[in-house]
Amino acid sequence: MNQLTEALHNISGAQHQYEVFSGANTHTPYLADIRQKYQRKLFDTLDEVLSRCDLRDGMTVSFHHAFREGDKVINYVMARLAEKGLRGLTLASSSLMTCNTPLIDHIKHGVISKIYTSGMRGELADAISHGLMEEPV
Repeated sequence: MNQLTEALHNISGAQHQYEVFSGANTHTPYLADIRQKYQRKLFDTLDEVLSRCDLRDGMTVSFHHAFREGDKVINYVMARLAEKGLRGLTLASSSLMTCNTPLIDHIKHGVISKIYTSGMRGELADAISHGLMEEPV
């Protein structure tokens, strides 16, 4: 290892300070503490999460459709964002199902202005296909 480090230092124009690898968590000590690593991502309420992420008008919110037709997460989060008065959001979801029909109202009220998705079904798909959104999906 020392020979490699010395060789790199001798390369013409090399002006880097190299450091020998001393462990995965050397520069991120909070990751070494398993409890702290996971607890720092847990919150008691969605409102606490939303206040920490500093979401503003025009930003993107992203979801994975892991629950398929039982997904209430997207609808719940978007309703909370609407209550907070956010507008012009881009919704990026891996897929939108028939259970996501409530999103139609958020589009009509300007909470959602763009959608990026690989698939869409149900009334939401039908409404968008018939011109609900200014920008095509």
